[in-house]
Amino acid sequence: MIQVKVCGITRWQDALAVQDTGAHAVGFVFYPKSPRYVSTERALSISRMLSPFMARVGVFVDAPLKEVLKTLETCRLTVAQLHGKESPEFCEAIQEEGFGVIKAVHVEKGEEATDHARNIERLKRFCRRYLNCVNAFLVDTKHPVLKGGTGTVCDWTAVASIAREYPIILAGGLNSGNVEEAVKRVRPMGVDVSSGVEISPGIKDAAEVRRFVTEVWRRWYEL
Repeated sequence: MIQVKVCGITRWQDALAVQDTGAHAVGFVFYPKSPRYVSTERALSISRMLSPFMARVGVFVDAPLKEVLKTLETCRLTVAQLHGKESPEFCEAIQEEGFGVIKAVHVEKGEEATDHARNIERLKRFCRRYLNCVNAFLVDTKHPVLKGGTGTVCDWTAVASIAREYPIILAGGLNSGNVEEAVKRVRPMGVDVSSGVEISPGIKDAAEVRRFVTEVWRRWYEL
């Protein structure tokens, strides 16, 4: 079954709305430059309200290892999602402490992906390098400044090619209007949405979250 993660959670009511849909995970962004940044105090207060069966993901960008581990433990999180230049050894150190690891890789925007073969080879090289020290790869859209939440679709053709070989979570510009086609074309192990279900950065639309999850699973059951 395809898994669904809603990222950029900043409010308890949004986290509970996600949980009520049956989605698998929520994400908290600990990157200070992000418009969806949350403090450890707020993340913990939200995390405490959730079912123990709900995965809680902390999103980090080149944070020190001790800081990542402390935040994961303090906020009762289960997975670290890494969007920076973290090494395989960095990822392995997190796994050794009992946490899951998702490593993000960024590719060109869909409409600008003029060389799918180059994107495919780059993604494969990246995945081979990290395969033994992560649980999954999150493929997002490349942006000159933002590390996620761009609202822009990435190169699905390239991602579909590597999703047959590696555990891929598809992100980047997904919403209830295009996620059905994304799942059909890419067939990832999971999908990640943030801006596509928002009223404004960090503020989720509960009805749109439910529509998104419904579309994901409807398409998945048809495959």
